[in-house]
Formats: sequence, structure tokens, C-alpha cells
Amino acid sequence: MARSLVVILVAALGTLSGCYKPTIDPGGFACGSLGQCPENFRCASDHRCYQGDAGVDRPTAPVCTSATPDALCERSAGTEQCNPTCNSGCTCGWCGINASGAIACLMGTPGTKKVGELCDATRASDCAPGLRCRAESCGVARCYKFCDSSADCPTAGATCSINAGTLCSLPDPGCDAVGDTGCPSGLSCYSNGSSTECACPGSAAAGADCLGAEDCIPGYACVGSSNPATQKTSYTCKKLCNTQVDCGLSGLCSTYGTFSYCL
Repeated sequence: MARSLVVILVAALGTLSGCYKPTIDPGGFACGSLGQCPENFRCASDHRCYQGDAGVDRPTAPVCTSATPDALCERSAGTEQCNPTCNSGCTCGWCGINASGAIACLMGTPGTKKVGELCDATRASDCAPGLRCRAESCGVARCYKFCDSSADCPTAGATCSINAGTLCSLPDPGCDAVGDTGCPSGLSCYSNGSSTECACPGSAAAGADCLGAEDCIPGYACVGSSNPATQKTSYTCKKLCNTQVDCGLSGLCSTYGTFSYCL
């Protein structure tokens, strides 16, 4: 009798262990470090586990629209290739640049820095998803937006031209090139003829040869002068001005394109 009771108890325990299925409320479990969830559950963009269509998003294929990055992605986090421009291709993570400098799916807490803000280039997630922390030549780093074409660049005047055409340029219409104000610490304001932008300070002084505005010291622009005899144009650094007062008694504030400089 005792032996039969033991057999019955063992069988009952085996049955219970095989059929036990805990009730999991939608979002009641956090995803694992690699996006793991219980069977028949999926990891949503809020990093919680949901069953079926429940949750903050629906399990549909991502659509690459730069204006509205798709948080729901197709693949598991790892080193597989993804699209950082529209933040697609990663399950429960985001697409960015890893510590090795490669495009990959990243996990953890994404950054919050916005386009143009200073960032830490040693951190893979200092900028918000869809952005990359890029160090300038003077060591200052800022958040740049990923792009496949200039249509992906929302800032007026920005083009998909930085880092071999993978990042949007950073026009800074709010900075003042004459007074060199309005730029993040470590950068200076320059006028390129159509807009202003913040860049690393140049070293070419007044009258020195230049190839672009950023070659010149702050407060100066790279201006071209034609030589009729040689039919060539030479470019030198000229002091920027708003009025005649900026040029002193001996100078003349002359307009060149969209900015003015001292003759």
C-alpha cells in the first residue's frame, strides 16, 4: 500500500511539473539581455515581453522612414548588419556603431543626445538612436545623423556628405561668424557663403592662403580674388564684418555672396 502511494505521488508530481504554465501578464516580464522572452512571447521596443499583438508595438516588418524611426526590428541583437538611418534590423535594441566602429545591433539603454550636441566619442550609445557621435579634428565630438541620401537630413541646408556620405552635415544657422559666438565649447562659427556652421578653429591668419573658411582663424572667411593677367583665382583669409566699424579706419566692409568682409 505504501509503495503504491509513493508511485502515485511521484506520478502526480511529474504531471504537475510538466503542465505548469504560469500566468504572465502583458509586459509583466522584462526581456533578457539578448532579447529573450518565455515561449510564445516576443520582446517589444519597451524591452518587455508580450504575447501575440499585445504591447506598445505590433510585430510587423519595419518600414524605413527617417522622419519616424521604426523601433520594432527584425533581427536579434548581435553583430549582424542593420540600417542605422531608419534604426531597423534589430530586435529589442537599436542599430548603431559598436565599440569596434562597426554597424551593429546594440543593447542596453540608448543615448539621449540630439543632433549637433556635444557627446563622448568613446561611448557607443551617447547619442540617440539614428545618430553617431563623431569626433572633429580638434577632438570635440558631436552627434551626427546617419543618412543614405540628403533626403534623410531634416536640418535646413544639411547634406549627406560627412564621413564618405554616411552622415548629415551640421549647418548651424544660429551661430555668428563675425563675433564667433553660438557654437559649442571648442568650436568656432564660420560662414561658407550660403550658411554658417560650427567647426574646429583654423590657424591661417589674415591674408594667408586657404582652401575653405575652416582654414582661417575665427572671425575670418576664405575669399577668392581673380587675377585677370593669369586668369586664376587665389583664396586668402579676409576679416568678416557687419558694418564699416568692424574693419577699422583703413578698411572697407564689402559684401561677398551672403556675407561681408573687410577689403
